[in-house]
Amino acid sequence: MTRIIIDLPEGITEDDVPAIRDVIARWAEREMSKQKMDACLTVDEMRRIRAAAISSGTSLQRWSRELGWQFGNAHSALTGRRNGPKADTLRILARKTFL
Repeated sequence: MTRIIIDLPEGITEDDVPAIRDVIARWAEREMSKQKMDACLTVDEMRRIRAAAISSGTSLQRWSRELGWQFGNAHSALTGRRNGPKADTLRILARKTFL
């Protein structure tokens, strides 16, 4: 871990630093969570992806099965209920394939 040494602003003591660190960590966690949620498909994107899949002669369910996903898990990944790296990859692939 890199240690940054700064002069503390007036009124802030060494005792305040752990609390400030906690606040910053919680803020960073919230921001990362927001970014994950931004990665989820919107309702409009889901509709457009379904329509594009159907117009290309397949369905979202068949497409997800061809990729080795159970449809329920794929739907959860696309709508953001699953947010792991595989889910991110599936969302990116769906956008590139159908949008």
